Amino acid sequence: MLHACKVLCGARRPPWQDRPEDLDERLPCARQAHHDGPHADADGRTWIITTAEVRYALSVVFAAEALRDALTEELAP
Repeated sequence: MLHACKVLCGARRPPWQDRPEDLDERLPCARQAHHDGPHADADGRTWIITTAEVRYALSVVFAAEALRDALTEELAP
């Protein structure tokens, strides 16, 4: 029986998304090319590739939360 050749996505998780335990295991996406939704490797780990604008917005949110926490601790009795 012949099987149709499945073209894989092959995208890799961006290095800035790696956690320390992932540094040696950056497997490519095993989903079909041009898929919808997050990427997924053969181990079932998922990720999305974000834009520079999203990364900037998230960094502003995280910085604002850290500042709020620091000020709250400083003003606490």
